[in-house]
Amino acid sequence: MKKIIKKFKKSVEISAMQKNEFLLSDILAKVEKHKYQHQDFVNIKLKGYSKDEIDYHIFLLKDAGFITVAENEEGRDMPVLITWKGQLYYDSLKAGFMDWILKLLQIK
Repeated sequence: MKKIIKKFKKSVEISAMQKNEFLLSDILAKVEKHKYQHQDFVNIKLKGYSKDEIDYHIFLLKDAGFITVAENEEGRDMPVLITWKGQLYYDSLKAGFMDWILKLLQIK
């Protein structure tokens, strides 16, 4: 019962959060960086983001089918690998950021 209550509280907290494309990109970059280091999962810690924000965005990536996850000893979903679909999404994010930067540079 405690586990169900904990998941419910987490879902209420999560519903108030906004999707952050920069955070999604940061998480995917970390997972991609660790794909050849033979780890069971990637422990994501990013400066400026809370554990709840990171967990929510990992949930979004998992729910969209962009990453695979494994549960750690705390019961948190941790990224393992980027899927093919996730790699395509990550590539589109990087291309979008580059377009945005190029537009900024053209403004005088």
